[in-house]
Amino acid sequence: MTWLSDELGACSAELIAVSSILTFDVYKEYINPKANEEQLLRVGHLGVALYAIVCGIAGTIFYYIGISMGWLYVRLPFPSILRFACLTS
Repeated sequence: MTWLSDELGACSAELIAVSSILTFDVYKEYINPKANEEQLLRVGHLGVALYAIVCGIAGTIFYYIGISMGWLYVRLPFPSILRFACLTS
């Protein structure tokens, strides 16, 4: 069950980061600099909901076209660099 708490913690951190970026770095900075707390909270909630929907749709598309997490891990640059570093050391 430890893996489940790790996954939920990572997901929670990602959603908080998305909420903060959308709310303070985009909405408050460029769209409505005079936004009150209630407006910021609403934008954060809507941003997280929209992000979750987009991620769900992207995950479904990846599943049906045959792109798995293993495929992504092999083809992303950082894991490849890590794998190369481990093989050469």
